[in-house]
Amino acid sequence: MKNVTARYVRNLPFGSLARVRKFGAAPGPTQQRVLQKLIATAATTTWGVQHGYGNLSRASNIVKDYQARVSLSNYEDMREPVAQMRRGTENVLWPGKPRYFAASSGTTSEGRVIPVSSAMLRSNRAFSLAVFLNHLANTRRAGLLTGKHLSLPGWIEDDDVRLGTRIGQISAILAESSGRFTRPWRAIGNRHSFVSDWEEKMAAIATHTMNQDIRLIVIAPSWCQVLFKMVEEQYRKKEGADARIGEIWPNLTTIITGGVALSGYRDLLTDYIGHEGVDFVETYGASEGFLAFQDDLHDPAMLLHLDNGIFMEFVPLDELHSESPTRCTIDDVRTGVKYALHVSTNSGFWSYELGDIVQFTSTEPHKIKVVGRTTEMLDKYGEAVFGDEARKALLKAAEDVGARVLEVHITHTRLGPSGIPAHHWLVEFDRAPDAPEHFAAALDTQLKAAGHHYHDRREGHAFGPPTVTILKPGTFYSWLASTGKRLSVQTKVPTMHEEHQMADQIIAFAESEGRIIR
Repeated sequence: MKNVTARYVRNLPFGSLARVRKFGAAPGPTQQRVLQKLIATAATTTWGVQHGYGNLSRASNIVKDYQARVSLSNYEDMREPVAQMRRGTENVLWPGKPRYFAASSGTTSEGRVIPVSSAMLRSNRAFSLAVFLNHLANTRRAGLLTGKHLSLPGWIEDDDVRLGTRIGQISAILAESSGRFTRPWRAIGNRHSFVSDWEEKMAAIATHTMNQDIRLIVIAPSWCQVLFKMVEEQYRKKEGADARIGEIWPNLTTIITGGVALSGYRDLLTDYIGHEGVDFVETYGASEGFLAFQDDLHDPAMLLHLDNGIFMEFVPLDELHSESPTRCTIDDVRTGVKYALHVSTNSGFWSYELGDIVQFTSTEPHKIKVVGRTTEMLDKYGEAVFGDEARKALLKAAEDVGARVLEVHITHTRLGPSGIPAHHWLVEFDRAPDAPEHFAAALDTQLKAAGHHYHDRREGHAFGPPTVTILKPGTFYSWLASTGKRLSVQTKVPTMHEEHQMADQIIAFAESEGRIIR
């Protein structure tokens, strides 16, 4: 392994990290250059011809002219062009015919399929390398180069729309197309990575890796706890003794996460590990591209990657559905403002609404936190509770009563005889509160502090206190498995939904399985 490591160091593409250093010095010009390259590359496509990209690529003010010609879009605007690409039509949104299509993880838009070009694959690999190399440079954890790296990709299969194409989740597409470079460090091969049954796959990975020298894990934090539990169970069966993850994998030093927010899982994962010597690095990506990563372990905000084949626009959230919303570029953004993120990508999506809400914590450099989805808001009765506000209130309320949360789903209660609406919280706890009524009161207090709309309606008795149903740990996972839907690393229950049908289904399942604690 020593010789392999030396060769690995010699061949590391440090240019991926150098690009990160360069765009920090010139964020605006970097984004303009990215846009110019995207437009020039797509000039002869059907989309490019329709929007005059040939002349536009030479415009003196390319951003202004681009925004004048290309409207903000969503998936419905892209659905038919993507369908043409899947059928094999060339040069539709991006040159050529993509071999891969990503099934998006978006929980509010079932059926989204995203073309993944060769250029996007290169950008995604460069992003992953930049994250790794930045962490290596900051921590000097050379041991990462001598052990095994474990990732948990989703599903992938042949696309039955056209022979020779593949469809799956972006993590699996990256794993399948990674090539030989990473093989010496991969803890699992394709035989385990692409097992179709999710529970069988998780068990196989746990069994296969528990005796390996795992140094780094790349995973969604919501599934990391499931993996850790399975590894501990397999170890107990084999060794006849209990052990923490930190004892099973004593050289584990780094966990790179994405997909869902890390904040609600970090303490739980640290407990599984058994010590605080593991670094957590959060990333922000989607099927449409990888966008930001935590470049400083002491700052939870993530650095926007401004030179990764994606041009970004930021629409103030309160203008999102207006007739002429402001389309801010990286030069225009301000800290503290909620923005709906739109992207133009090197797979051919143009000013496309990603569905995420971001806030800048800094503009020198440009760092963000993801504070929710554009659809992740409860405002049916004017209470205006955003996803990030709900999560913060939940975690603080749990801390106040000595509890610890695993998962949550929030909806509205059915209106009773009083006619006063309220929220219904379905909560799984790793450590349940001793007095659930105290938790509900603490949650109400935190929600009042988080937003004046909720506060005013509660104080005016136009909105009721939250109703809390406590579920046994693992209920959400078991319910998902019971639905017959394909489970994967990207599967998740939405945090919020204005209608209560999903909550009704979960409660009915929990009642039938005896999984309701209170």
